[in-house]
Amino acid sequence: MNYKIVDFKNWKRKNLYEDYLKGSRMSFSITSRIEVTNLIEIHGKTGLKFYPLMIYCIGKIFNSREEFRYGYDEEGNLIIFDFISPSIADFHPEQEEFVKYVVPWNENLKEFHDTYLSLHEKYLHEPYFYQRDVKNIFNATCLPWIDYEAMDTVSHNNEINFSPFVCWGKYIEKDGHYYISLTLEVNHLVADGFHASRFFLELQKTIDSFFAGE
Repeated sequence: MNYKIVDFKNWKRKNLYEDYLKGSRMSFSITSRIEVTNLIEIHGKTGLKFYPLMIYCIGKIFNSREEFRYGYDEEGNLIIFDFISPSIADFHPEQEEFVKYVVPWNENLKEFHDTYLSLHEKYLHEPYFYQRDVKNIFNATCLPWIDYEAMDTVSHNNEINFSPFVCWGKYIEKDGHYYISLTLEVNHLVADGFHASRFFLELQKTIDSFFAGE
């Protein structure tokens, strides 16, 4: 886990960061429609699972932008991780519970997908598991049972958590195209509506141009 320490005194976001620290709600969430037709087609042609495909596309955006990779080191310094890995919720329908584990980030799609499958199989019958020992993460989950319009995931406590959170619902078909609602939660200390909007625009572009040979 590598990172660089932020030069806080000369950091361009220093004033905003200090202002937001005075507020009671440091994070915000946005939900937007995303077209996932290309990923559905890739799933059908290659057998690659939609869940890790979606997480991989999201991870590419998060790891290309510093605003999603902030954290603190052991001394309390503000840092930017070199990369963040997905901490995913994996649902066990027979128990109506989930396990949560980290899939190490890998730019190679096949290796990332294979690691996900291996971890999914490993924890398939675990009654409970929640991996908390990795700090450089983003949180990812989905609600494949419903198509929703909005979600508020933001806590009102004063705990500072920089890890982005994403969730999406059931994909729906309209005129031969497939769509999901996707929610992004980010920390306002390090990101604004502009950054969240750019995430959705870049994610859509990544999905539309994505191919399994990457």
